[in-house]
Amino acid sequence: MESVIGQKVPDLRPFTKYIWWKSADEAMESSHQLIAQVMSLGTFEDVQVLSSVLGKEVLAFTLRNAEAGEFRPCSWAYWHWVLNGLHGETLPPLPRRSFA
Repeated sequence: MESVIGQKVPDLRPFTKYIWWKSADEAMESSHQLIAQVMSLGTFEDVQVLSSVLGKEVLAFTLRNAEAGEFRPCSWAYWHWVLNGLHGETLPPLPRRSFA
């Protein structure tokens, strides 16, 4: 599996159910997409396991490098609060696609 922030990502196969439109092997090819999908749609338990396996640094990296459509507004706000301690500060806008 590819690396995130220069470190090898552990086996995330249990989380491939969050990329249901791809086979498990295909989902494993993109750790960023898989991590973002769990952060956005995962159960509380799965998010806790992901956080303990990867650490907050990888989750913060995934959030900083999010692409349009990877996070829902509620999960975007939640992760900025959890990882960045936003308490009353302005929330960064969700990534958006733009057309020239």
